[in-house]
Amino acid sequence: MKIETPQSARWLHLLVVALLAALVTVPAMASFPPSAAAVNDAADLLSESELQLLRSATSEAATSHGLEVVVVIIDSVDVYDPGGQIEPFARALFDHRGIGGGATGSW
Repeated sequence: MKIETPQSARWLHLLVVALLAALVTVPAMASFPPSAAAVNDAADLLSESELQLLRSATSEAATSHGLEVVVVIIDSVDVYDPGGQIEPFARALFDHRGIGGGATGSW
């Protein structure tokens, strides 16, 4: 799968902005979704073909553009941090897994 520009660049820009917004606070999480894969559907919402499409896209982003993209789908933050918010949860998950540490594929 080839990532096109400028539409994909805008999409990636929005993703980066969303991820940067998650850098605000880091709570102490009791647990995280079990898989450390680049695509993790802990809520079991996606079909196998949808998962494969996302896996291809994240692999292409890493291989062709050096971008570390991780997709985690959960039912609710409350499952992992009762009363918590998504941004601190995302930041803690990234830190826990070493995502964004500068090396492509460090998930």
